[in-house]
Amino acid sequence: MPHRFVQKLLAIQLLWLLVACDPSQADLPDAVATRPNVLLLVIDTLRTDHMSCYGYSSSTTPALDALAERGVRFDDCTAGASWTMPSMISLMTGRRLLTTIYRIPTEHSLITERFAGAGYRTGAFVANSLLSSQAGFDRGVEDWGVRQVSTQKWRAPAVLSRAEAFLTAEDERPFFLWLHFLDTHTPYESKTPARQRSAREVFDPAEQAAIERAIESAPESERENLRQQVDSLAREVDRYDAALTELDAKIGRLLWSMRQRGQLENTYVVLVSDHGETLFRRPEHPTRLMTMRAYRDGLGEQLRLEDYVKKEHDGHVFQELVRTAFVVAGPGIAAGRVVDAMVSNLDVMPTLLGLSGIAPGVCDGRDLSTQLLGGQPIPDAEWVTSAASNVLSARLAGGSKLVLPSSVWQQRWGDQPALYDLATDPDEQSPRPLDAHGEALRRRLEEAAENDVHRSWDGSRIDGDTLEVLKELGYVR
Repeated sequence: MPHRFVQKLLAIQLLWLLVACDPSQADLPDAVATRPNVLLLVIDTLRTDHMSCYGYSSSTTPALDALAERGVRFDDCTAGASWTMPSMISLMTGRRLLTTIYRIPTEHSLITERFAGAGYRTGAFVANSLLSSQAGFDRGVEDWGVRQVSTQKWRAPAVLSRAEAFLTAEDERPFFLWLHFLDTHTPYESKTPARQRSAREVFDPAEQAAIERAIESAPESERENLRQQVDSLAREVDRYDAALTELDAKIGRLLWSMRQRGQLENTYVVLVSDHGETLFRRPEHPTRLMTMRAYRDGLGEQLRLEDYVKKEHDGHVFQELVRTAFVVAGPGIAAGRVVDAMVSNLDVMPTLLGLSGIAPGVCDGRDLSTQLLGGQPIPDAEWVTSAASNVLSARLAGGSKLVLPSSVWQQRWGDQPALYDLATDPDEQSPRPLDAHGEALRRRLEEAAENDVHRSWDGSRIDGDTLEVLKELGYVR
């Protein structure tokens, strides 16, 4: 990476910080001419460890692997929540949430608003209907498109066709483009043939033991039938992988066409996700199991094995749900770097603004752009948090992770706060009682949750339109 090029980028950043602080300087032509583009790729429900560049045993993501090879891959990025709405609010605003809200507070600036205010052409094409105009996700977006509830599901071609129209429009302004894909969200559908592996090929011994524990929790009369369904779980994982591989190829074609048009060399391409997917690693929680039993009874059906073993993502904060991909490639960023430091999706907004020389404003995340451009070490975040409907978690550098169930779950199901050492127990199979260190972390997390300004905000109540989307996506039965 040429030293002079890095100096130029840092000079541009300084210039734009001066512009942000002094509006009278906003007409400087050199700053306008040299601003980079930003392409934000969000893959909904992306299980990080099912990407080959994150260590998966199969080559599921060759195009995204190539993106990581020409940029920086963060190995330890934590999402602010384990499901879409709160996680995306955090990602797009850089603000920590420990309470689920369903609309973006007007006082929180979105990344799109910050780019629009700096003179960027902004676009967003979003396949997840939760991220609607009513929720505030269109703020600052000039060219907006979101899939409406109860219409045909937007697969990658629907998003990408709109992206191509945006990218080929005659407009000299730099652009910020957010593309949000839903292809890896259940139901996993693709034209790519899925493999036909057995359960023993897909699940490791600990996961097989978890499936067996789930079967043993069923009435004895149902257990044999449930054991006959074990390989069907593996088939569902294969369908997930096939959907991911098909999406990867389509994103690869988008990046290739951008390169052919000469757009890629001045564009920061960023890959992130809102959350992961469990994919049958653990027995289902009693709350969800009770809901599914009532649902199946209403249909006159018995529970299926996939009801006993958690498939999806809501309601928990396990690592497979909150460890998310974070890849950044573009001008001035060294190729092939892997960052092991603990970061958060709160860092996405300030970092992208920093790379573009725009002041981030008020946010809880960190601007990592200087370290990315200069190649300096990136320090661990002080702590990272994640939230779900009935559980919170907090992590400290070094591997300590506290999982804090809600008082409702503690009273109803006997769930207790648990401390995990991710360095020795990365799959969170061996919870430990809280020691003095864990108790201190619990007090800190409880205090942060108690002081969350969103607790009493009216955006924490579900409106009828949002409820319909939640039903369609399977969050509500």
